[in-house]
Amino acid sequence: MSFNFRQLLNFHERENSYESKEIITALRDWKALLISVVVIAILVIIGSAYLFFEIDNEHIFQNKLPPASSPIIIDRELVGKVINSFEEKTRRFDELSRQAPEIIDPSIPVSVR
Repeated sequence: MSFNFRQLLNFHERENSYESKEIITALRDWKALLISVVVIAILVIIGSAYLFFEIDNEHIFQNKLPPASSPIIIDRELVGKVINSFEEKTRRFDELSRQAPEIIDPSIPVSVR
């Protein structure tokens, strides 16, 4: 497709513009879509590779603190509460497994029970 600048300037001398247009086909649309997807995919691949190499070379997402500078602190009181809650759940489970709870069927009238 060539662009004719003189024809653009002489727009009053042109014939019907609809007659000179090319026919729009589905092939042209699919071609444009395919090219767009390929270009976007290439850009994503390039961006991902750049990000990978930046992280690999430790230029971004660096850990500024040395590993030994952050000690692990355990809250013993909180751990005790968690252990007690599990012991309570175990005790309640054992109690329910020894003696099944009484389940009242709402479809049975009170006078029959």
